[in-house]
Amino acid sequence: MDVVKQQVDKMRGDILIETQVNIGTTFTLQLPLTLANQQLCMVQVEGSHFAFPTTSIKTAQLILSSQIMSVANKPAIVYEGEIIPMVYLHDVLKMNGSGHRDREETRVVVITQGIQQIAFAVDKFEAVTVMVINGLSQHLNTVPNVAGISIMGNGEVAFVLNIPDLMKNAEIGAVRREMLSQTSTLSVPERPVVKSILVVEDSVMVRELERNILESAGYEVDVAIDGVEGIEKMEQKPYDLIVSDIQMPRMDGYEFISKFKSDERHKHIPAIIISTLAQEEEKRKGFEAGADRYIVKSAFDKDTLLTAVESLIGSN
Repeated sequence: MDVVKQQVDKMRGDILIETQVNIGTTFTLQLPLTLANQQLCMVQVEGSHFAFPTTSIKTAQLILSSQIMSVANKPAIVYEGEIIPMVYLHDVLKMNGSGHRDREETRVVVITQGIQQIAFAVDKFEAVTVMVINGLSQHLNTVPNVAGISIMGNGEVAFVLNIPDLMKNAEIGAVRREMLSQTSTLSVPERPVVKSILVVEDSVMVRELERNILESAGYEVDVAIDGVEGIEKMEQKPYDLIVSDIQMPRMDGYEFISKFKSDERHKHIPAIIISTLAQEEEKRKGFEAGADRYIVKSAFDKDTLLTAVESLIGSN
């Protein structure tokens, strides 16, 4: 597989792997063609034209500034109950100029690749159209974030974006490192005890966003992808607080919280549920399982989470 990955990377493609227990694994190879017709979503940034392949687009929307939340000091939006980090395409492409950040309305294109989702803010939506894509010439083949070019009807050039490159260079994973580096440069007195939190969440993006918020507030954070791994982590070390989703594979949040709350060693540990499930019946089930707080993801932000955490275990 390493050899295949190397060859795919050389052709500026990508490999997606999906595994289902007791069913099998699907390998999908995405490779750019030298010349092809493709449906593209045309956008504009700083007066230049760019194109997203529509096969990678989840949605394109106009959002109000009030709908942009701050998570770990980074912008994010909520779409269909999911928290999606937002970046400015201007920044990812390292373009000159300041970008358009002070508008009351922001245009975003939500791109999905595997389990990763990112909202890219652009200056202007132009059109969705089928265009001929020309591959880059050999001496331009290493240009980051660009898979090819297309000539528009007015003769101007549009740059077709390379989705795998774009997702990697959006540097969402670097948010945690940046926040840690910022806090590490502060002069703070040593604390004899740092409170420890376990985050149990199957979505990698939400998991990392929650980790970023809590670590930036000074908490020590471990993560687990579902209730089964959460129980395993709790057997390995003590925690001051549990933050859990509900809908997860193998063991959901209701069962996970009920299980550790029935254990004499762990029943004193408070739990916060953060879920897209917003019905009163679902909240009732969460509290009956043993949750101390219930946060709906559509109302989730940094302050809401930290207020709930501090009310249960105090601040660090």
